[in-house]
Amino acid sequence: MEEPQGVLYCFGVTPGKGLASLASAEPPAAHEHSRQKPRRGRIYGLRSHLPRLFSVGDRGSVAGSLGGFLNRISFPAGALGGNAWLTHGGGALQFAAKKTVNQSKMKILLIHSENDGETARRILPLLGEANAAVDILSVQPLDSTEGDTKKQFAAFFDFADSDSGKAPPVPPTHALVVSAIAERWLDFLAGFSYGSHLPFLVYGKKAIEAVPVEFASFFRLLKTEDALKEYFASENEAFEKWKTARETISARDTLLRMGIPVTGESLANCAGEGSIQEVSLFLAAGFSPDTRNKAGVPLLNLAARKGNREILKLLIESGAQLNLQADDRATSALLDSVMIKSLDMAKDLISAGAELDIKSKSGQTALVVAVGAGDEKMVEALLKAGAGPDIPDSMGVSARKYASLFNKSAITALFDTHAPQEASP
Repeated sequence: MEEPQGVLYCFGVTPGKGLASLASAEPPAAHEHSRQKPRRGRIYGLRSHLPRLFSVGDRGSVAGSLGGFLNRISFPAGALGGNAWLTHGGGALQFAAKKTVNQSKMKILLIHSENDGETARRILPLLGEANAAVDILSVQPLDSTEGDTKKQFAAFFDFADSDSGKAPPVPPTHALVVSAIAERWLDFLAGFSYGSHLPFLVYGKKAIEAVPVEFASFFRLLKTEDALKEYFASENEAFEKWKTARETISARDTLLRMGIPVTGESLANCAGEGSIQEVSLFLAAGFSPDTRNKAGVPLLNLAARKGNREILKLLIESGAQLNLQADDRATSALLDSVMIKSLDMAKDLISAGAELDIKSKSGQTALVVAVGAGDEKMVEALLKAGAGPDIPDSMGVSARKYASLFNKSAITALFDTHAPQEASP
């Protein structure tokens, strides 16, 4: 009796799904030939499928599936790499989520036959446009021994160095076949795709024609260059969203391990104390740089009032709104920096585009405050930036007039130099 072929075809998986499939709220449907539906809430493990693996006639699929299973099992699920991703076809996240905290982009394993390097070279610029790192595997004929398989393939995945004590390689998030390769290789890759849920793609007419019908469901077939570009553009967008979400969870977990409550008030306290690492973690955890404390004082103002320049610069770089006014004094961050005579922070805010003539509750602008404090360097910086010299405060007195009233000759000279008063007609 002939041994059954292509049993993996009936496992009830939807291979070839990439990171973009995570947007789906429902798990992928089982293949139409499958009687076994995906099980929600549990990993598809060896317990469920080992008997079927050993019923496959071609040993390539057995080796590939076992290799894929071992690779997946060695990967701790992580915050975003648990059962939900397995169930929803986002298996590439297992590879990216294991230990590769610094994985900043997709990584594609480009597979071509050893006599077709030209196709691989031609496709590299397209993958570069997708913001992807690329590893290249030149495929030789797949011999029957397990060792030959590992030599060519396993080095790209963590299990290759599991006992060596070396840092594992950053594993691929996708695999792309661009050449017509031997059927035994396709059998192995189909099994590995099933076991690991890594998206395997086949691009180009010749490469697609080489895929046997029984393995076609394990690959995403991309016939044209436009289809390839569209696929990886979508994948890159999904990867960036996943990366941001992963960084958010990681930052929150780090704060909790440090014993810091993950709240807006805690962030405000850290900003006031000048705790740059903690503030960075809060921002990475998704908190707005415009967060206010319970008194309604924005982070930027808190940093300015405490003289924490590094915090102020971090908030500016993170996109904090420069002209928010505190609820208690109606001051802007620029006004607060002028009040504590911090020329460096005032210049940082001016360079970033802060509005110069915001008034506090008492009606004072930053220039009025600087003149009242006798801070000549601050007055000069504000005048050079274009601060209004003749804006009255709540008493009806302008910065220029205060300089004259209090006989501040050096400051009056600065007004004459940088904002000369127009002669009366």
